[in-house]
Amino acid sequence: MGRRIPRGGAYNFHPFRCSLSEHSSYVNELLSPDTKEKKMPNEVVLVVEDSPTLMCVITDLLQDSGYIVLTAADGEQALEKADSELPSLILLDVILPGKNGFQVCRQLKGSPNTENIKIIMMTSKTQDSDRFWGLKQGADMYMTKPFDNDELLANIAKLL
Repeated sequence: MGRRIPRGGAYNFHPFRCSLSEHSSYVNELLSPDTKEKKMPNEVVLVVEDSPTLMCVITDLLQDSGYIVLTAADGEQALEKADSELPSLILLDVILPGKNGFQVCRQLKGSPNTENIKIIMMTSKTQDSDRFWGLKQGADMYMTKPFDNDELLANIAKLL
């Protein structure tokens, strides 16, 4: 990984493998015509998670499966990136700093620009009332943590 990634800009940079794909030059490199030998990613997924450890676990899993991964650590970042990047799918935690996942989901599904983005809520909130509320806000699917990697990948494939 001899790639030098500049800091700053519209994307967050973390010194982990899991966040390299969110940098625009890396995404552009993946999408350029000179990369015919590289594995082309299937879709763009925005991961919204405030735990850096879980963010890396999910991001690595998705990148290893060929997805382009963008990240956001709070509700406001999620709204900004969803509106500007228009990912195919969002993995959305419920308990976030600032706006929570329910508020973010409702706002995304209420906006003409983002209403068609698929959303999987992933949370430690396991009560039936939480699942009901998440789906009522417009989430396409609701998963609880801890999650099974194969189940997560299958659910993403099902929605895309």
